[in-house]
Amino acid sequence: MPFNDDDFINSTVRDIKTVAREHAVQAKGRNEPFTVTITNNDIRQATDRERVKTPVLEKIHTGFIAAGLDAEINYEDKLIKVTVEPIVKSAYSLNQLKEAANTIDEIYLRESLED
Repeated sequence: MPFNDDDFINSTVRDIKTVAREHAVQAKGRNEPFTVTITNNDIRQATDRERVKTPVLEKIHTGFIAAGLDAEINYEDKLIKVTVEPIVKSAYSLNQLKEAANTIDEIYLRESLED
């Protein structure tokens, strides 16, 4: 069964936001954006298409913009580039707090071993 475009958009946005939170933790709270490139092949495989035409790129691009992401289309290479700001949360559940603290501890441990 082919993947629905809306499912592709929603799952990709969810994954980007998850990584954005982790990126903020790893960047120790610094505002360091990162870029996600979604290629023609990525879209074809995820949506079970033979070709990705301009209207599909534009629909996916619009979905990312609607989700609050900064996205641009490269029509020549048939790809979408999303620039993502780290998501710094100000409210955590106890489990999320423990997970974030463990991640930070692991980062500090790795850094101390590198010195």
